Amino acid sequence: MFGKTILLLLLASTLARPQVLSSLFRPPELNLCSSPSQCCDANTIEVQGEATLQVKPDTTSLSASITASGKTTSAAVSALSLLVDAIIRILKNNGLCEDNFSTSNFNVYPNTTWKDGVSTVNGQIASQSLLVRVPSVEGPKISRLIDDLASVNGISLNSLSFDIKDKTVSYQKARNLAFQNALSKAKDYGEALYMKVGKVLNLRDSLG
Repeated sequence: MFGKTILLLLLASTLARPQVLSSLFRPPELNLCSSPSQCCDANTIEVQGEATLQVKPDTTSLSASITASGKTTSAAVSALSLLVDAIIRILKNNGLCEDNFSTSNFNVYPNTTWKDGVSTVNGQIASQSLLVRVPSVEGPKISRLIDDLASVNGISLNSLSFDIKDKTVSYQKARNLAFQNALSKAKDYGEALYMKVGKVLNLRDSLG
């Protein structure tokens, strides 16, 4: 789980100067803003903090596509409907309910062949996409589901991915770590410039 926080902080220019420098020394001014209007004054610094969490997934997503052909559009759509019904029965036999899967991207297009530069329409093809969300990452359970789905003629299994159903706690941790990382960087710059980090002026969160 990746988090990113960008901080704009104020550097106070009133800190003591190092005694080894001459009386003509002035504390440096650091301005990393693209325009003066973006900063309260010149003594500002913008840093970016990042954080990465290793989080155990609890959800498996499986995407597939289903195709069926027929002499006519009606015949192709009817054949596709039968395949979808068979797949839904398999999903339910594997302990899944209607909330665990969805269909999308329904298409019908000609089944065309080419010979000597001439195209021939041999019927119609109907297709549909399927997304299955399994509330588990157990290997045997996922393997059985894949085996059962693969037994259906006309289905193509496209991808398998793992995720976390509720990312709220992970995002909270990532934000906190990213903020601390950004603040630590700002303090490093302040120490190098013999200045002290003040209040936060602006914050941008990449996690939304």
